[in-house]
Amino acid sequence: MSETAAAGPLITGAELVVGGMTCGACAARIERRLNRLPGVAATVNYATGRAYFASTGGRDPAELIGVIESAGYTAGPPAPPRQDGQQPDPETRTLARRLAVCAPLAVAVIVLSMVPAGQFPAGSG
Repeated sequence: MSETAAAGPLITGAELVVGGMTCGACAARIERRLNRLPGVAATVNYATGRAYFASTGGRDPAELIGVIESAGYTAGPPAPPRQDGQQPDPETRTLARRLAVCAPLAVAVIVLSMVPAGQFPAGSG
């Protein structure tokens, strides 16, 4: 890399998927390590498990992944967007199955608790 390329502000939007975080302190640790690099402006979100870069300082993703892995976490590029006709990922299928089971049960509970015709008569016993 030439000296002029390193000195100039290279603004690039980038994103990495970070694994192994268990709390907000983990995200803060990774964010501090990334932001120590000259020219890097990073934000790590524990809830989404992603690191967002406003500026990478001209560094390639492999170097940024190396910094995250040296902190004891895993990192990689995000999955490419799905094309039409492809199967959803396993996590999406699991969530859809849970929704298919829970939604009818929730409707039954609402009917039993809120609709007077669906309630059991008091004192029948």
